Amino acid sequence: MKRRIIVNIILSFILFPILFSIKDYYLIEILHDQTYFYGTFWEYVGATLLSRFIAGPIIWLLFVMLPYNLIITKKAKKSSLKFYQKVLFFELILTLLWCLIGTFINLWANPYWKNLEMLLYFFPLSILFAGLVHLFVDRKEARHPSE
Repeated sequence: MKRRIIVNIILSFILFPILFSIKDYYLIEILHDQTYFYGTFWEYVGATLLSRFIAGPIIWLLFVMLPYNLIITKKAKKSSLKFYQKVLFFELILTLLWCLIGTFINLWANPYWKNLEMLLYFFPLSILFAGLVHLFVDRKEARHPSE
């Protein structure tokens, strides 16, 4: 259980901000697109430090990683889960959150096919995060259940 908690905290506070900073780095530094933020990438990181590196990872940890791990540990007690099932559970959590957030940001005003493309955006995230939890936690717990 300690390993699961540590891996989730590391994924939420290190990998999550890095993944969501890559797009901004590409726009600001490589394309020199000044419409998004006027200044350098490091000035942008300084301006969004609180939301990007503290609030965002805490929200990700509480609303995505915690439900995912609760579902996985409960299902794993009943029967062994395959990797694709874990990815689909992660995808399901992201989709449900997208639908809940969509009720507040008027997501349903867009055509439905525009909203369905979010499933394609969520799929690599699901593979990455579910894969890393599977690699660093679930495989080791299956081998050594007493730890």
